[in-house]
Amino acid sequence: MLGRPCHAHPYLVNDVFRDEFSFGDGIIVSDCNDIEALVDFRTAANLTHAAANALLGGVDLDLQCGGNSAYTQLEVRTSVAGGAVAAAAAADHASDHRPR
Repeated sequence: MLGRPCHAHPYLVNDVFRDEFSFGDGIIVSDCNDIEALVDFRTAANLTHAAANALLGGVDLDLQCGGNSAYTQLEVRTSVAGGAVAAAAAADHASDHRPR
């Protein structure tokens, strides 16, 4: 959408899907390893950047096909450590979807 993949589009996922369509705190899942594909789509420089884009874009889980995913604890932690994602935003995002 407008030059950005839908699963890394904060306006589409957070504002439209969650707010306007009332999806709220539901879990957003990418298609098969599509967080990693953000590098292939040339909207992310590397896996860390892809993880940051997806997290900020509202994706909660990268559906993994095989063993490869950019949405690993390492990539998310690296994106926080590098300043791409604020630690508080990552913590808030993770706590929103923890089983209760």
